Amino acid sequence: MLHRSDVVPSDDGVSIRYDLHGNGETTLIFVHGWCCDRHVWDCQADRLGASYRVVCLDLAGHGESGHDRKKFTVPAFAHDVIAVVRHLELKRVVLIGHSMAGGIIVEAARHLGAVVIGLVGVDTLWDVDKERSDDDVATFMIPFRADFAKAARGFVRSMFTATFDADRAEAIISAIVAVPALVGTEALESSMGNGRNLRAGLDEIRVPVALINSPHWQTTNVEGARRRGIDVKLLPGVGHFVMLDDSDALNQLLEGAVKRFVLASEYH
Repeated sequence: MLHRSDVVPSDDGVSIRYDLHGNGETTLIFVHGWCCDRHVWDCQADRLGASYRVVCLDLAGHGESGHDRKKFTVPAFAHDVIAVVRHLELKRVVLIGHSMAGGIIVEAARHLGAVVIGLVGVDTLWDVDKERSDDDVATFMIPFRADFAKAARGFVRSMFTATFDADRAEAIISAIVAVPALVGTEALESSMGNGRNLRAGLDEIRVPVALINSPHWQTTNVEGARRRGIDVKLLPGVGHFVMLDDSDALNQLLEGAVKRFVLASEYH
């Protein structure tokens, strides 16, 4: 049940739209991935809002949030998350991020300190040891700069399994390619080049991190993640949009992770 929908300014003044569901001492902050919006988490908000306070937000340039930002980068998006947490004066938070938002929630956690009790990445942080060179990132971005809609369409289509409903996949792809090319290009470039900053963030934060990943679109470096103390669970049979492919399985894994985080925070 939706309790409230509101906007809050990020640190650069851009308005950030968020929805608030449920109640509870622990708040789950859901952050969408590249060129998506807060509604990708609707099934999670409905289920987990029965036990926790749930916040789903639109990052700047996405959904109903403002677009008047100079640069759409991982650090800037992290401040969108931080703005919502601080505006609501939250005291115990779990940050949950899909895809591009894996790096965003790590960056946000660096600034939020003890308020954050855990992070959950959903099909993200596939290789925490990887760092792309500037040249590699630039080469990858060439087709997106030449024709964003065409490149984005091809990029996203591979994220779905053969069994995912074709009409639903097309609706998602169409929504993604409708995001302003500047937003999508800058966000993707920043995310692709975030390896060094991501590792610095993982070294810095002192809270448990869990990954719930699909083996379909990217291969997860499970050993690399576990060397950093990250709990990894692979959910077979689903594509990149885990929350749309099997929301029940994802919700169960999310609930388990959150319960572990809460117990660990109370123990300490």
